[in-house]
Amino acid sequence: MFKCFLILVRFFAFWLIFFLIDRIIFLSYFPEKLKGVKFSEIIQTLIQGLRLDASMAGYISVLPLLVFITAWLFPKLAPKSIFARGYVQFLIVLFSLITIINFNIYREWGTKINYRALDFAFSSPGEAVASSASSPIFSSLAIFLALALLSIFISRKLIVYKMPGGKTAVWKNILSSFVFLAVTFLLIRGGLGTSPINQSMAYFSEKPFLNHAAINTEWNLVQDMVNNRYVTENPYNYYSKEEAKKIVDQLYAKHSGETPKILKVKNPNIVIIILESYTADLVESLGGEKGVSPNMEKLIDQGLFFNHIYASGDRTDKGIIAILSAFP
Repeated sequence: MFKCFLILVRFFAFWLIFFLIDRIIFLSYFPEKLKGVKFSEIIQTLIQGLRLDASMAGYISVLPLLVFITAWLFPKLAPKSIFARGYVQFLIVLFSLITIINFNIYREWGTKINYRALDFAFSSPGEAVASSASSPIFSSLAIFLALALLSIFISRKLIVYKMPGGKTAVWKNILSSFVFLAVTFLLIRGGLGTSPINQSMAYFSEKPFLNHAAINTEWNLVQDMVNNRYVTENPYNYYSKEEAKKIVDQLYAKHSGETPKILKVKNPNIVIIILESYTADLVESLGGEKGVSPNMEKLIDQGLFFNHIYASGDRTDKGIIAILSAFP
């Protein structure tokens, strides 16, 4: 039994090592985002990501574990080790490919690879190819090959593909199988807590980049795909329509007295201009670089400047809905 346990531990440990290497490469790929970041924070990023790494390693281990248990209980059904090697090497190549795709998506969008990115790639392949034209092809290819080859080398040194010899009592095999399945389930779930593991459990810093680095890329992709494809209920529907309307009515309740006027005309013609990827880093009045947007500064001086407005979405196409709903 101990030999079987050791085989499973080595398999699990390999994937933790793979995700650790992947996270180190991600941090190294964006050195400009690490300016001012302490070394202790980088180490904490690696530690904070362990729970999601363990959960993803648990998902990966489910299929081999089931095959392992079947072969354990029914030795004649044991598959050849070439299938286990093929499974591991296929995932290594797939995850290495996801790694370099993730770099380029994060550089352009500021988010890790998700369902929306895949949907965009399949629904608008021409635009996806055009948007990736600026990607560093040679460096991406070099990282892909280095990560894949290094991981395959480590897997051959660490993972044991052969079943251990010797006979064990059937009841011990069955009991051990339940124990291994239970441990794998707890790893996937993230422990015995009341709520299952989620992305927020990896967050620890005020710097978004460190939080993004702590999230396991593959776990995040799978979770986002499941939520978008199979979750039909509105995750933000916390109130009934009557209760929500009551709260909104209180927010927009008209107070007694004359409303202050900030414009000279009663019915102004409002034109909404949305600047894609135009962040506060480019606006001096918002603490950004000086001299980058002088015309924007003129508009701020001559008009009304709202510097405590917060986005209702993480992308333009989401936030624009809230803007338009304010001007029916």
